[in-house]
Amino acid sequence: WLKSLSRDCLQLRIQRAAPISHAVAMQAVPLRSHLPAPPHLSALGAVRACSKASATLHLRATSPCWRVGPRARAAPAASPDLPSCAASAAVAAAAIGLQTLSRCRPGARTSGARAALRALASPALAEGILAYAPGFVIDDTFVSRLLATQASRPGDIVLSLPDALRLVEDACALLRKEATLSRADVDKVVVVGDLHGQFFDLLHIFELAGLPSEDNPYLFNGDFVDRGPYSLEVIFTLFALKLRFPDAVFMNRGNHESVTANLRYGFAEQIWNRYGADGEQLFHAFSEAFRWLPLAHVLNAEVFVVHGGLPGPDPRLPFRDAGGGGTGYDAVAAAADGSQGGRRGGGQNLSLLGYNPDNVSLPPRDHEVSLEQIAALPRGIEPASDLKALDDLPEDKAEVQRLVVDLLWADPRGKTGYGPSFRVQKGCYIFGPDVTAAFLEKNGLRLMIRSHEVKVNGYEWTHPSLISVFSAANYLGHARNKGAIVSLKRDPDSGHLEPSFLTYDAKA
Repeated sequence: WLKSLSRDCLQLRIQRAAPISHAVAMQAVPLRSHLPAPPHLSALGAVRACSKASATLHLRATSPCWRVGPRARAAPAASPDLPSCAASAAVAAAAIGLQTLSRCRPGARTSGARAALRALASPALAEGILAYAPGFVIDDTFVSRLLATQASRPGDIVLSLPDALRLVEDACALLRKEATLSRADVDKVVVVGDLHGQFFDLLHIFELAGLPSEDNPYLFNGDFVDRGPYSLEVIFTLFALKLRFPDAVFMNRGNHESVTANLRYGFAEQIWNRYGADGEQLFHAFSEAFRWLPLAHVLNAEVFVVHGGLPGPDPRLPFRDAGGGGTGYDAVAAAADGSQGGRRGGGQNLSLLGYNPDNVSLPPRDHEVSLEQIAALPRGIEPASDLKALDDLPEDKAEVQRLVVDLLWADPRGKTGYGPSFRVQKGCYIFGPDVTAAFLEKNGLRLMIRSHEVKVNGYEWTHPSLISVFSAANYLGHARNKGAIVSLKRDPDSGHLEPSFLTYDAKA
C-alpha cells in the first residue's frame, strides 16, 4: 500500500535531510528491501548521530518495512533516560496541566525518535496505552489523558490499531453529517492555520487560547498532517476533540487532507512506522474521513473561512510552468538573525502565454461564484492531483474538480486580477484584492480568512479584507517563521466579529 513511496522518493528525502551520518548506507535502497542496521544504530545512538531535522529519517530507516538488527532492537530497553511507565507519566502530566506539556517541546523530535524506536523493540506497546472501546463516549478525562500521554510519549502507539480505527470511523460518521459549506453562529472562535504534524505547537496554542469547549470554540483550517513529525498525534487530538465537542470544534479540509499528499509528504509513512503493514486499514480510514471534511465555513453570515483561496478566472486560460513545482513558502529570504523567515520556493518563475506573472493580470470573473455554488459541491471525493487528471472527465465533473482545487490550493497576490500560480500543476491561479472584494460583496460577507502559506509573522493582512494565518512555527525546522492564530470576537457595539492575533515562536 505504500508502493507510491518509490525509491526515488526515498532518495529525495535522504538528500533533503543531509548531512546525516548513515545516509550513504541507506541511499539508493528500495523501500521494502532488506537493509542491515547501520553499525552503531541504537535508540540513543541514532538520535545523537543526527540533528533534530534528521531524526525522523532515522526513524523511517528503522520502521517495520526495514530489517533492523538485534542491537538496534535491544538498545532502547537499556536506555536509562526513557520513561518507564506511560500510565504514571500520563496521570502526572494531566494533573500538572498543559503548561507542563508545552515544556516537553525542547528536544521533542529527539525524544520522539527514541520513543518510536523503543516501540519497535517492545511489542506490548502495539496494544496501545489508552483504550477506545466500542460504544465509548469521549469525555474530558479521555481528552486530558490523550493529550498528556502523547506529550510525554511522542511517537509511541497510544491507541491500538482497532481502537484507532474506531476513533477515526466515529469521527468520519460525524463529519458525514456536516455540509460542504458549514455555517456557524458564534460569539467568539479561535481560527488555527496549518499545523502539519507539529503537535507541540498545538499544545502551545491550547496554552495560549484555552482548550476547546462549548464556551471556547475552535476552527481548524486544514493541513493537519504531513511534513511534521507528529501528524498522528495532531489528528488523533483533533478527531477526539471533534467527537467531544461536535458543535464547538469545526474543521476545514486542506490540500494535505488527500491520498496523494499523504503518500508523498509523510503521513502514510508515519502510519507505517507505528502500525506496520496492518496500518493500511487505518490509512484508508483517515482518507475516507478527510474526504468528508467541509471545504469552507461561514461564521455569523459575515466571515468566510477556507484553507486555500477563491475560484479562478472564467474562462480559464492555459499557462505553462517555466520553473517547476511550488513549495507554499512565503517569498521572503530568511535573515541570519531570525528577524524574518521563509524562503523563495522553486516554481515561482512562471509564464502565462509567454509573460512574467508580475506583468500579467487576467480580469475578474464576469459572474462571481456564490456561496450556494460552493455549498453544492460534492464531498467524499479526492481532489485532482494535476491538470492531466481532468482531461478524461466530462466537463461538468472537471469544473467541480477545478472549484475544489481552487478552494484547497489557490493563493492571494497583491496585484489586481488573476495571475498564474506557482502551483501550476494543480491548475489554480493567484487572485488579487479586487477578486476578494468582488467575492465578498457578491455574497454579503465582510472578511475572508485562509491559511495554506507560511507567513513570516504567522499571519498577514494579504488583502484589505483577507487574512492569511499559519500556525506551524519555524515550519520544517528552518523557515524561522512565527506561528499565529486568529481570535474572532463579537464586538458588543457593532455586533460584528472582529479579529485579533496571537503569535508565538517555536519552542525548540
